[in-house]
Amino acid sequence: MTSAAVWKRRNDPAARPGFRHEHPGTRKENPAMITTHQARAMISAAETQAAAIGVPVNIAILDSGAHLKAFSRMDGAPLGSIDVATRKARTAVLFETNSEAVWEYCKPGAPAPGLELSNGGLAPFAGGIPLRGPDGSMQGGIGVSGGSVVQDFEIARAALAAFTS
Repeated sequence: MTSAAVWKRRNDPAARPGFRHEHPGTRKENPAMITTHQARAMISAAETQAAAIGVPVNIAILDSGAHLKAFSRMDGAPLGSIDVATRKARTAVLFETNSEAVWEYCKPGAPAPGLELSNGGLAPFAGGIPLRGPDGSMQGGIGVSGGSVVQDFEIARAALAAFTS
């Protein structure tokens, strides 16, 4: 292969095998993906619940690949909770369960002590909830941090209600 052909293959997506060009506006929405509209609705519901109980929090919405879709840091929310909210959501996505359920596997004496140190850091306590589609498919996760564990869970449940409605 000539150097020009190598350059073209590396830099021109159309030259790659299996590439299918789509014109703008023709891409189909993935039904198993959280939309921006859904993410904003969940953030809004979580902020409303947090304000109602007087607790400023950080709210992370991740997609099914555990990548950030939306985030909100309410005025007055603890800076240290930014990472915790994201870790709670990541825990919920990667293990497809509420974040606190993972503690049973990673606590001292459990089958996988130290598991919370894996995957870039997990948060095995309440405030992370997985998001499932109508067919049960994993679509992402919510993570809330800034209040007590009970408050974080209550706020995350409010966000979940906005997703499922």
